[in-house]
Amino acid sequence: MTVPSALTAPQLQFVWEAVHDRYARQAADVPVHSITFTKLTRPQRDALAGLLGRSRLPGPTVTVRIDQLDRRLLDSDAAMTARQVAELLCGPIVNRPAQRRAARQARERMWDELEQAADPRLAGWIHHLRVSGTGTRLAAAAGMAADQLVTEALAVAALLPADGIALARLAERATGDPHALDRGRQLRTLVLLAALHLTGEPMQIPPTGSRWRGWPSGPPATRTRSIGAVSSARSCSWRRCT
Repeated sequence: MTVPSALTAPQLQFVWEAVHDRYARQAADVPVHSITFTKLTRPQRDALAGLLGRSRLPGPTVTVRIDQLDRRLLDSDAAMTARQVAELLCGPIVNRPAQRRAARQARERMWDELEQAADPRLAGWIHHLRVSGTGTRLAAAAGMAADQLVTEALAVAALLPADGIALARLAERATGDPHALDRGRQLRTLVLLAALHLTGEPMQIPPTGSRWRGWPSGPPATRTRSIGAVSSARSCSWRRCT
């Protein structure tokens, strides 16, 4: 289908953009009944009056019924609906509510899978990341998908305790990146939160220069030794503390 040149005039572009946006925002199973235009300029009001076949100029704010606009277009040389014109001129209409619902369902499945795959002792930690939004925020800051970042944190956790292994080597072994656990990296924060979760301590990041404490290799209640990390980003090693 081809849109008649009379409908592609620059003065009418705002109409098709508004129609496109209105259909994109509406739930797929709910019909669009009307569109309200606001802050119209005089040229836009003139163009809209001509499109609707009105002799009277509309005001700066006007509500147009979709069925009336469709009838006007279907009876013209265009022989198509307002939605069809909008798609031809502005691109395919993607239903945003459906898109958001699908994205939300995908996120829920992702977190379900992470919780199921994790060590049972870390299921509560993953649940915290999920409901608080911490995992999503850290992943966004790292420029990664949340499941990728959390999976890397789980890979680090699976290698602990790691007595005497340099932090860079531990990071490389778990993620392939020797700098993945450097200061300022989101993975380091996640691993620290996991360690604090396992020991039952408050989930907070210790101050700069302190040692990481508390990653029991068994249930916290049955262990007395923990893992600490010297804070140097380049030379520190994971080692057992007493």
